Amino acid sequence: MMISRMFGTCVAVLVLFGAVALVTPAPAAADQEVVVTWPLEQGESPLSVRRQVLEHGFFMAVLQEAEAALPLSLEEPRRVALGTFLRPRVDDLVTSYTETGAAVQEEPAAYVVTLEVGVNGQALKEMLKSTGTFYTAGKAWPYALTLSGANPGEWQKLDVLQSVTGLHVVDVSAGEASLDIPRLALRKGGDGVWQGTLATGSETYSGRHTDLEPLWLQLWSRYFGLAAVQDRVLGTVFLSVQGWPDLGGALAFDAALGDVGESLDNETLVHLSLRPDEARGMWRIRTTDRERLARDLGSILSGKGLSFELSESRVPDREAGLLREL
Repeated sequence: MMISRMFGTCVAVLVLFGAVALVTPAPAAADQEVVVTWPLEQGESPLSVRRQVLEHGFFMAVLQEAEAALPLSLEEPRRVALGTFLRPRVDDLVTSYTETGAAVQEEPAAYVVTLEVGVNGQALKEMLKSTGTFYTAGKAWPYALTLSGANPGEWQKLDVLQSVTGLHVVDVSAGEASLDIPRLALRKGGDGVWQGTLATGSETYSGRHTDLEPLWLQLWSRYFGLAAVQDRVLGTVFLSVQGWPDLGGALAFDAALGDVGESLDNETLVHLSLRPDEARGMWRIRTTDRERLARDLGSILSGKGLSFELSESRVPDREAGLLREL
């Protein structure tokens, strides 16, 4: 038996450029397959645990999609912390599900369900960037912390938030790190309201909230939104592809470019051109790994009679750029 559920709707937007129609669909949900094996206690039936099984399956799918979106794998303690952070946000990220299999296992007694879960990958990736997880996946970044007024439970919450964001505290006064690292001051007042100030370079961000987590996320999202911070992980290259017989092939490539692989963070179409003998296109790409991007592009374009070039400049220099004849 196959059961499907859809949440929300998708809307296509039609944009006209002269005689060329570009159809840009709403961000598609990434499907994650999960297998949930749920132990059955005495007296329990598949129906009685079905809700818990689905909830756990949705959580597994969101965590899988998050790990797929990161440029590098997280160490296990950070993976656990990320799961703790994502669990209450699962309902906002799951768009659909299909139950593709279900069976009762006898020894040990368990209900085994296979699900295809649609996850809003774009929203999840933006969340990972906003929290900093995306940028610090490979290694935690240093920061200085001044904290006052926290109770033991809030210290524990702070540990989880630091792990999710990918930060570790250093003592600047002791010379453990350079003076240009971000400095965060958090203080909980007698009225229970948290106040925070994050200073980094020439920028200072301030906020207040009754809960530590929203304040933390607000301040660090500003920091990780800075181009200079993102540039520590992402590079910008221009991709030129030529050899299509018409614009249809270029438009199809544009629609599929976002699925090239983890090496591509985001892409923007710069221009398309139609010459007497071929169609060409150029894209601005933010990438976590230029060499891996070149390999990924080579894999999807191989055998199609096309050539592509990666260059630092908007007008590619064939001698300076990275050219692949396919």
